[in-house]
Amino acid sequence: MAEGGNANAPETFLSVETDAAPSVAYVNFDNLDIGSECEIKTESKLPGSKLEEHDDGSKQENCETKFITAASPDCDTKPDADGNIETGLGSLNLVEKVEPEVDVTEHEFIDDLDIGDNDGDTLLHTSIITLGADLASVLIYLMVESGISLDIGNNLQQTPLHLAVLTRQEQVLIVLLSGGASVYQRDHLLRTPIMIACENQSMKMLDLLISGGNFSPDSEATSRLLNPSTHPLDLPNADGERCLHIAVKHNNKEMARKLLDNGANPNLPDRKSGRTPLHEAANLDHTEMVKYLISRDEVDINETTYNDETALEIAHMRGRTEIVTLLKHHSFPITKRKSKTDIPTG
Repeated sequence: MAEGGNANAPETFLSVETDAAPSVAYVNFDNLDIGSECEIKTESKLPGSKLEEHDDGSKQENCETKFITAASPDCDTKPDADGNIETGLGSLNLVEKVEPEVDVTEHEFIDDLDIGDNDGDTLLHTSIITLGADLASVLIYLMVESGISLDIGNNLQQTPLHLAVLTRQEQVLIVLLSGGASVYQRDHLLRTPIMIACENQSMKMLDLLISGGNFSPDSEATSRLLNPSTHPLDLPNADGERCLHIAVKHNNKEMARKLLDNGANPNLPDRKSGRTPLHEAANLDHTEMVKYLISRDEVDINETTYNDETALEIAHMRGRTEIVTLLKHHSFPITKRKSKTDIPTG
């Protein structure tokens, strides 16, 4: 970004393209003015735009653009005869009234982008928490242009991507991913943004994270206790559970299918009991989930827990007769154990 709005400085334009966004408009942020009770606007020298002469003799382009992060397939983002860009979205239009608490210069504003408040929340964190999608999009662009990481965590180690998922803001999520936000970062409960989407049962958030996330190994973002090539869908939380365990607990077969189809390992145990998702499904009596899991070739039915129990043995001990019937034809012979129904009472 050119300092002081130098007219001779090269113009900076933003183009964001993701799987969810076919195309976007080009926006010039060089003249971005953020001050007390100001309007955030941008100007772009597009073909056909006109210069207006003011009373002081200065000339200013009359073309005003809108910042677009996603568009429907039939959305036309081409400038009209006057150089204006119009879309039917409006959800991320920069022409929005903002009232900052302090009046800062452009230089000071850039320097403050990575500074947190008492909770560790940066300006970007705060804009997402307060559902300020328009301002969040501007801040993301400025941070990327200034070389500031989008993965700064607050005091709870929540990155802006965590907060976008928690608040279910799809457009902010798309812009963060296009700017390079990491899907490997974990909060104070060791949850990735993908895991939060699973906990919230948000298929839309999960779809966006999987389709737009960068799943290349990231040794800096993963724990030193983990293999740096661990798939983000397989990272455990503080309870030792993985995304597929969470989908099984919620008996969400659609989510389980999405995770498995995109690389989740169904045979990884949790870190407390050693149960795989199949063990969990058998324990919770989720019959349809058991049917689905054993239909997948990659699922090992004979995996054992830390107590050397198979899913069949757990189902037998819990008295899950229907699941026992499903598993016994695919498992090794069951180890003789007493189920709860076999334990004499009185």
